Amino acid sequence: MRRGRTIVTLGCVVLVIMGLALLRPQSTSRTSPAPSETSLQRHVLLIGLDGCSFDLVREWAAAGKMPAVARLLFTGASGNLATIATPRQPGKAPTISSPVVWTTIATGKLPDKHGVWDFGQPLPEQLYAWIERESADVRLPPLVDSAIRLRMELSVADGYVPGKIVVELNGKELSELHLEPGRHSVVLQVEKSRVNPETNLLEIDTVPAPPVGTRSVGCRSIVAETAAGDFLGQVDPWRNAEAYATGWALQDTTSRPLIQPAHRQVRAIWDILSDRDMAVATVGWWGTWPAYQVNGLMLSSHLGLRGKKTLVTGSYADVLSKTPHLTYPESYLQHMLEKELFPQNSEDVMKARVLDMEGCTIAGESANERTFADVFTQDVFYHNLAADILRSERAFNLVTVFFEGPDVVGHKFYDFLAGRRRKDAWIDCPRDDRLARVVQRYYMYLDEMIGSLLANASPRYDTVMIVTDHGFDQHGHADNGWIAITGPGIKPRSLRGASVRDVTPTLLYLCGLPVAGDMDGRVLVEAFTDQYLADHPTTTIRTYETSPLAFRAASSDMDKEMEERLRALGYIQ
Repeated sequence: MRRGRTIVTLGCVVLVIMGLALLRPQSTSRTSPAPSETSLQRHVLLIGLDGCSFDLVREWAAAGKMPAVARLLFTGASGNLATIATPRQPGKAPTISSPVVWTTIATGKLPDKHGVWDFGQPLPEQLYAWIERESADVRLPPLVDSAIRLRMELSVADGYVPGKIVVELNGKELSELHLEPGRHSVVLQVEKSRVNPETNLLEIDTVPAPPVGTRSVGCRSIVAETAAGDFLGQVDPWRNAEAYATGWALQDTTSRPLIQPAHRQVRAIWDILSDRDMAVATVGWWGTWPAYQVNGLMLSSHLGLRGKKTLVTGSYADVLSKTPHLTYPESYLQHMLEKELFPQNSEDVMKARVLDMEGCTIAGESANERTFADVFTQDVFYHNLAADILRSERAFNLVTVFFEGPDVVGHKFYDFLAGRRRKDAWIDCPRDDRLARVVQRYYMYLDEMIGSLLANASPRYDTVMIVTDHGFDQHGHADNGWIAITGPGIKPRSLRGASVRDVTPTLLYLCGLPVAGDMDGRVLVEAFTDQYLADHPTTTIRTYETSPLAFRAASSDMDKEMEERLRALGYIQ
């Protein structure tokens, strides 16, 4: 299976782990724990820092400017963390894209499995992958060593009447189909002798072949089930990275809608824990709007945008009427409004602590200025939400919070820090050193927010992990990412060979759950003491994908605001 290029990375995720308090699920459709699962007395705080440079963090932590992060770096296991680079378009050069990497961090799987490869891409129900030549193929997930059946959603293009459609599995004919133009649901029975438990290649041949560049047969999804109907796995050829070079014609993936749960085709760590009656709370994680039901709280990725416009003066009804599904449960918005968790004076704080633009020449109505101010406010808001959750009486097994600021401050001010620039097209300040200090001052303020979260988490959350999606240097997204873990059972040492795909497997291990065999990452066993590993041996199961996902797609006027932010950062045109 083709993988995305591996690079060393950074963008920060902080995990804090504590005692276990299992809460009752809010849905009856939970998956029973596997016999190999054990309940470790841990709870987890996961903090994501986007595009945070390990080189800068180490320098400033050692100099005493980032004491909260320094305590984590120098008392536990830490080291570089490899990121992934994948093409955002078929045939394009691989790039490091935040939504792709953060989804890998949250799932332990690469894009060809989790289905996210760009900032915005068509939704499953909007798109089929099309054959524009004689054949195309797709690699199926690992299957059981028994008879199975395949459910295929196919479409025959108007104007194309195939003599036959031949479906082959591992080079041998499986079925011959005769379909009219239109959409079709096809079920194919597969004998045990035809199934390879490790890898299976499904090929679809069209007879006659269509004229070059003409659509013939499209495929939306292929679902594998046992003969009894139990779900084994799903592949959508249109969003499967393996399909880029295997005959499928894919549509433009840079258009809206922006990434949301409906794009993801596998479970995230909070879904896995929710299915096992473990309580979760996630704050601002990339691609979590519209918020959906979990065993706990989901405060979605759109809160940062909507918050500035409505949570200051708006009522509960006003917020919901403008953008529904900002939180799960939606009633949690009332709690946020009553406790006034949105920062009222964040721009004043930004001027005092990070960048005072008074006296600077700013290009009129600069999107850069708005983006920087909005993301700073968003980071403070997400800190307030996470701190409130950590102080609450309810004990969560996993709390996650995401900070976008390190990446944004890197894009806008790293060149000033590196001495490569003294002014920019959008800003010029008479005191040149003011711009050169912006990155450091933001990192120092971020360290204070991390310290505040750790103080609110203690003593319940006693184990911390920091990971990053990618790093940053004078060239932009870089390979200087990092990981740091500290807590009971963790030994101080330098880590080597860690990857963003290892975060979820390691998190599962810390929570006493087995790692799935269809995950691309591993448990970072080298971070643990020999005694801890002896007391808590690693375990595996085949998969956590035991039923289809059914996330609802949604659209919002906030997509345009998010697109403006991504455009200001150079991510989209």
